[in-house]
Amino acid sequence: MKKIILILMVLVMFSATSFAADIALGKSKFEKSLGLNTEQTEKLQAHREQSQKITKELRDELRAKHKALAKAIGQKTIDQAEVNQIAAEIKDLQGKMVDQKIASMLEMKNILTEEQFKKMQEQKENRKGKEKEDRKQGTRKSQGIK
Repeated sequence: MKKIILILMVLVMFSATSFAADIALGKSKFEKSLGLNTEQTEKLQAHREQSQKITKELRDELRAKHKALAKAIGQKTIDQAEVNQIAAEIKDLQGKMVDQKIASMLEMKNILTEEQFKKMQEQKENRKGKEKEDRKQGTRKSQGIK
């Protein structure tokens, strides 16, 4: 019994060490599955950080505009010009978010090889399909609820 426990502990240590090495090298499941080289990983990380920063700024602005719109509509007397102005600003921000998403995908396409990009797209579609199926079945995997 002691030998079995010792063997299991050694196996757990080796697997944890291997996992920790991948994390230390910055290799995510995504990077491993696409077979990214170091240069691609660095470029994608820099791109991801920049893209997330821009997207967060746009999302924060959009949230603020939605709050302003709700406030303007909630007034006793509605100022139609103000509501229209805020709505136009919301549409503009939504357009900028779409532009940002497209620019991000094009940049990723420039960093990845054609095969890697195709594989990434397939993984994305598979993930979307699985999420859709989970919703149909009423499961919410992210919350661990069935």
